[in-house]
Parts: sequence; C-alpha cells; structure tokens
Amino acid sequence: MIGRLKDFIFGKEPEPANELSLTGTEKQLFDRALQLYVFVHHVRHDEVGEALAGQLKYSGNVVYSLVRNWLTDGKPSLEYMEFLNEQINKLRKLGPAQRQGLGIQPEDIAMLELAKEVKLTFRDDETKEVLRITYLPETGLCRWGMVG
Repeated sequence: MIGRLKDFIFGKEPEPANELSLTGTEKQLFDRALQLYVFVHHVRHDEVGEALAGQLKYSGNVVYSLVRNWLTDGKPSLEYMEFLNEQINKLRKLGPAQRQGLGIQPEDIAMLELAKEVKLTFRDDETKEVLRITYLPETGLCRWGMVG
C-alpha cells in the first residue's frame, strides 16, 4: 500500500488492481454513465449559470458514487439506471437561457464517442481516497483500483 501511495504522490500512476468485464445492457449503461460524466465536465462550472453549475456538480457527484458502488459491488443497481435517465431528461428540459455556455447539448450525450482507452481519476472529498479507472469501451473491460 505504501509503495502504491508513493507512486501516486510522485506522479507514477498505480495500475488498477481489479477487473470487471461488462457486456450487453450493463456495458451500455456504463458507457452512458461515462458519457454523462464527460458531458458534466466538458465545461467549467464557473462559466455557466449558478443553477446549471449546481445541477452539473450534483450529476457528476452522483455518477461518481454510482460508478464506485457498481465497481465495488460488481453490478449496477436499479437506482443507477433510474438516476441516469432522470438526470439526462432533466438536462434535456433546460431552456435556451439555461444552456448558455454549454459546448455540447444534452441531446447529444448519447453521441459522445468514448476514447479507445478511457482513464478517469476520481477523488473522494470525504474519504480522501482516489479511484482510478481504465476502461476499454470496445471490449467492455474495466480495470479499477483505490488509492488512499
């Protein structure tokens, strides 16, 4: 553990220690979650209106929590699926004034193309843990690990 933390502090990324293989509906939902996360962070939250910034921050935090729980439990929860649909529908209902500052429109979330290798790092403010994810959308292989 100390070696992994030392690598993290000095810039070398530790290799994610766990693997999860996603197929079918689970893979589609995971892709959708990552697309929503990319959408939420494609614009600086201080460059959009206060209400939209709050909604984007909330969406990002909940996607993080749900992805983390999914990875640690090995399967998605019903609340996960409901949340994704609910958040995307809320974003689609935003009026033109509320959408100012968005480079990507909510209707286009499903069209966001994920890279061949998606690397994400989430820092949990409460636990100070860092979740590192390496995801290969083509195969549905997700490697992940916690540091901290």
